[in-house]
Amino acid sequence: MKTKLGTGTGPGVYAQELMKTCEEIVLDTSVLVTNPLELLY
Repeated sequence: MKTKLGTGTGPGVYAQELMKTCEEIVLDTSVLVTNPLELLY
């Protein structure tokens, strides 16, 4: 079943994937991030 963006579990899954990706970037010692907003661009 498809869900519309903004309703149901779709946004939750998206948020979890986004957090996982950001965590991987932060934990990667070869990537220097000084501004957390850089992860979202």
